[in-house]
Amino acid sequence: MEQSFEVNFVDGLATGLWVVESEFCVVGALKAPRLRLKEVLRRDESSGPGVYILADGGKEQAYIGETNELENRIKTHNRKLDWWEEMLWITATSGKFQLGTDRRRYIESRLVNQVPDKEILKNIQAQTRRLQLSAQDKERIDKEVVGPICDMLLPMMGFDFILPPTQTPPQSNCPEFEINPLAEGIQAFAKFVDGKWIVQKGSQARKDWKGGVKGSRIIEGSYYKLYQDLIKQKILILHKDEKYRVFAKDYEFNSSSAAAAVIYGRQARGPRNWKVKGQDKTYQQWEEENL
Repeated sequence: MEQSFEVNFVDGLATGLWVVESEFCVVGALKAPRLRLKEVLRRDESSGPGVYILADGGKEQAYIGETNELENRIKTHNRKLDWWEEMLWITATSGKFQLGTDRRRYIESRLVNQVPDKEILKNIQAQTRRLQLSAQDKERIDKEVVGPICDMLLPMMGFDFILPPTQTPPQSNCPEFEINPLAEGIQAFAKFVDGKWIVQKGSQARKDWKGGVKGSRIIEGSYYKLYQDLIKQKILILHKDEKYRVFAKDYEFNSSSAAAAVIYGRQARGPRNWKVKGQDKTYQQWEEENL
């Protein structure tokens, strides 16, 4: 089942406090100087267990940790560490997915193991811990928590510096990809060239953004702004029957998820949404076979 995420700028600013919610977890990011830490610690999530990432402004130092109570741990870091400026935290949605000690440590270790340059880390103890988790539990955490965080949320929130660089598939062996969701009634095509997703002219996208609402307000995120910008630039234009929008020309996206989000009109996981044209094979599956 495709994961669904709601993105909300709590204070209405992309440089402020972000909160992303799914059925299984809550991810928050403080995208401003830590002087605004009090806003974060007043949130209900801060009183519970979680996994967190601290980063300096230049993304040259990071601390990845886990704790049974985020508020006290972050207050300790606030007193003892003077270099961090931004924070991202991961907690569980009440009643859906409990973050016990071993689960937190597993998520922490998975994030630590992603970091290409371990020299930036201020702690690496997560790599040496023994965990009492079944293979089924690890698989579920990877699918429902770690996967979405690494595929979409870390890049969207500016924490992709802890992820390995995206590999560029050999161009001579790279097929055309498509999105053809029957429920949406739209169709889009793209090519992957030099690490960029180029959605082709004539591809279709939803007429309006459908990323969810809080009250009467549309939940906004970085891809929502991109969607609106493409409309303003007349790259996404309304089709004559006004049922959907059309790409007026080829457009280059930085990631498969950004391209998919604009087409679906909501947050989307590109590696799973894009399929090899004419095949029931996702980009993620094709990449695993060819890289």
